[in-house]
Amino acid sequence: MSTESPQLRTVREFLKGFDRVDFDLISAHTTEDVIYEVLPSSLGSKPYTKEEFRTHWDTYVVPKTERSKNTIIDSIEVPGKVFINGYFVEQPSGKKHEYNCRFDFEGDKIKLFKMFLDVETAKEYRYVDQ
Repeated sequence: MSTESPQLRTVREFLKGFDRVDFDLISAHTTEDVIYEVLPSSLGSKPYTKEEFRTHWDTYVVPKTERSKNTIIDSIEVPGKVFINGYFVEQPSGKKHEYNCRFDFEGDKIKLFKMFLDVETAKEYRYVDQ
């Protein structure tokens, strides 16, 4: 029987916030000075502070998605970091989006969230200009 690490449990809870379209649940697992980055850097998306990401979330994510379901395909952990490969299926459209993420921790909270998206998904969620 394998036991899930506290870091991976935090990542799963953080992703539940995306599933429920609940920014407060996401924020409960981050530091106050968390940085959100959308990669690859060639997309030209600037890093977001917590408040900037909340504004983006309320403007572009909330109107588009009622719920989603994140699935972690694989994960790699080292002390203070979690890397995941996964996908989410948005509702009501049923559209599937694949991603890779890096989570850096400060204590038991996420300090840095890097999300590597394909160009189509980044455009759809307005992380880059249309």
